[in-house]
Amino acid sequence: QTRLLPSTGTVALFQHVISQGIGRVAVPLFFAMAGYLFFLGLEPTPLGFRRKITRRLRSLAPVYLFWSGIWLVPFFVLSRTTFGGLAFHRPFLEQSSLQVLLYRWLVDPVPSQLWFLRSLMLLVCVSPLIYAAVRRWGAWPLAMVAAVWLMPYDVPVVQTRSILFFGLGAYLAVHHPDALERRVRLAAWLAIPWVALVILKVLIEARAGRSLDQALTVTVLLGVPAVWFLIDALPERWMERLRWAGRYSFFVSLAHEPIQGGVLKVSTRVLGPDQWVDAVVFMGAPTVVMTALLATAVLLERVHPSALAFLTGGRGARIRRMVPESGAGRAVPDRPGAATLECDPRLPSGDLSQ
Repeated sequence: QTRLLPSTGTVALFQHVISQGIGRVAVPLFFAMAGYLFFLGLEPTPLGFRRKITRRLRSLAPVYLFWSGIWLVPFFVLSRTTFGGLAFHRPFLEQSSLQVLLYRWLVDPVPSQLWFLRSLMLLVCVSPLIYAAVRRWGAWPLAMVAAVWLMPYDVPVVQTRSILFFGLGAYLAVHHPDALERRVRLAAWLAIPWVALVILKVLIEARAGRSLDQALTVTVLLGVPAVWFLIDALPERWMERLRWAGRYSFFVSLAHEPIQGGVLKVSTRVLGPDQWVDAVVFMGAPTVVMTALLATAVLLERVHPSALAFLTGGRGARIRRMVPESGAGRAVPDRPGAATLECDPRLPSGDLSQ
């Protein structure tokens, strides 16, 4: 998510269209795809659920604990320096008690984007209940959750939107397993009113001077299926690039904050308050951070793939295994790509179906 900068006029409208409109479908789409991939082909037995839940938690929990813990010390130290006050948006650890440290490590991590892993792990733990609900009552449980989301009301720790869209993925996997088939025409019919509604929402908010939460909810409900199917309309050469970048998207998602927030804040402080400077920083800072992280992931994959596998729970790292050579007594590297851990390029933050 790109942070908003304190701009006015045209630049502010542009920022809101991107961050508070089009960009707001990313997290719901992530949960919808994660739910769909989790339940697709699942053996709905106690043993099947136990195996799937155990495998998922083994790959998610270490990643969550590592990335949450690794930022505690530097963020705690920097927050008490002049640079830390310049770079970061919120005060950190007014109390340095063990209880506060544990809370920030386990529940409220410094990298704010880790909330989606926390929510995903909790949803995985209650996946048998979600399966039973959508199997027995279809879309009705989702309609009730959507009504709560429209109020708007957030379920603590998990968040209502994560329940809704993970449940939507479960519903599609159970009742419509062909949901990923090409539907380019449907995507076009959804994308046009979605973008138009996003722009209209931003213009009304600018005139009214307040956020329209219900309008945002409607734009997300239109935008998720639009983006879901619109990817199929991309040219094949673009899809190849997406597949390549998708291998590293989970690492980028895990690592981009609080680095991006610090870069944005320092840039605006150094360059001064100007709406066109804000426009450059708004697009440039995330681009620089994402490019640097992508390059880091590529480098890690080449020089130390096991490190990348550790940092991402095995997502995106191509690991060349040593296999016995046929008829020989020595081991040789397997064919490049023969032993890989791929990510689904359609999932914004990496393949969580493993």
